[in-house]
Amino acid sequence: MIVPSFKSVPWKILERRGLACFLFCFAGPLGFALVCFLILSEYSLTILFMVDGRLNSEERKAQIISAVIPLFANLGFKETTTKLIAEKCGVSEALVYKHFPRKEDIYTEIHKFCCDKSQDDKNELTNMEPSTQSLVMIIFTIVYSIYMNIEKDPEEAKNFKRLMFRSLLEEGDFAASFHKSHFEPWIPKIEKCIEAAVKSGDINATISPRLSIYFTHHIAVCLNLYSLPNQTVVNYEKEKEEIANEAILFALRGLGLSSQAIQQYYNPNTLLSFFKKYK
Repeated sequence: MIVPSFKSVPWKILERRGLACFLFCFAGPLGFALVCFLILSEYSLTILFMVDGRLNSEERKAQIISAVIPLFANLGFKETTTKLIAEKCGVSEALVYKHFPRKEDIYTEIHKFCCDKSQDDKNELTNMEPSTQSLVMIIFTIVYSIYMNIEKDPEEAKNFKRLMFRSLLEEGDFAASFHKSHFEPWIPKIEKCIEAAVKSGDINATISPRLSIYFTHHIAVCLNLYSLPNQTVVNYEKEKEEIANEAILFALRGLGLSSQAIQQYYNPNTLLSFFKKYK
């Protein structure tokens, strides 16, 4: 708890103490009691404001990042000014600059924030042995995590995806940086899974494994892009979960998986249970 020093007490309160003494002498105890009540009320509110209004450096940074993600997502990097950021946070521009000297520093921190939040569900997948089963699991996870928005905070997830698309429309730095740190580390693992599936006879490789991985990713991204508006843009005549399952099957066939391998390893309910467990 913050205990205000003598210097932190507003001088107007001290001036009113003189008024209280005057009223005690000339207006009697009732007037004195009234002014004392007003003084104590004002002082209590001052203390409350001081306690609630002060955040440490990390808390203030987190507040700014949380407030600025929707701004960048909806307005883009160029149109989001430090003035807008300050207004959204309810602080001065000087305070924003104190924690983030440049607007680019905020973008960097957002990238770190998004990567940290998305890292946990990867670890279990990257530790799996390369196999056809692991390949199916990873493809399912890619499509579901990008398209289905199964998140604790769906609005936050949508804002992040808008950030990605905004970046692609502008300079591309945020999208490239996130893609490099978040998706590219999966590629060697998926390539090993494809190799294992080829060796086991589950895949008849027809195109570059790396290209097939990117095409799978792009299918999920495009589906997600069309699902961002509140209104229906494309009427698929199917529920979202059905669309996701069809897209996964499309990707698995595109990778070259045989019908027998798909029938053996693709069980949506089992895969979804695994996905939710590590999400």
